[in-house]
Amino acid sequence: MNRQPTNTNGALAEALFALADSEPPGDRRLALLRTGYAAFDAPGKAHTVVLREAPGWLQPLISQLAACRGPAALEAAVERLKGGGPPRRWPSRQGYLSRAEVAETLISGPADLHPQRMRGACHWHTRDSDGKATLEVMARACGQRGYAWSMVTDHSRGLEVASGLDLEGVRLQQTRVERWNRQHGED
Repeated sequence: MNRQPTNTNGALAEALFALADSEPPGDRRLALLRTGYAAFDAPGKAHTVVLREAPGWLQPLISQLAACRGPAALEAAVERLKGGGPPRRWPSRQGYLSRAEVAETLISGPADLHPQRMRGACHWHTRDSDGKATLEVMARACGQRGYAWSMVTDHSRGLEVASGLDLEGVRLQQTRVERWNRQHGED
């Protein structure tokens, strides 16, 4: 029997994002987006996790997408379901690994990839965009965890779902980062 492989959690998430993009603003669109992010962040087979948490009207759709064998079948299903209109944006997570893919990489990859060997934080947001703490509080927390470095990844104004920094805000934040590094760089 020649079966095509099942799709990844990331592919299921992108399918749900594409369907959300075809919807007008409202509860349906938000449910598709939330379910897409849940699929992307699921540790195992995404469809089993998101089926339990999705609204009842969305569960048959998730089952239909999860049953698609391979990327071509999934893409065809999405195009049929959304009416064939052009996509409004690039895939949200193009080039990113889903949680399940990261877990598999950590298990099967080199020992240097083990989280206990990581010495920094690559992705965090301050209250300048959609985080809950200031830059200084986040920097101290990174130091307390033993990190040697970190990167602030606040959103810019262009992101639809989060408030973000304009050009002046980025400049001010850069000044604060430089000041922090001068005062605490050797800590």
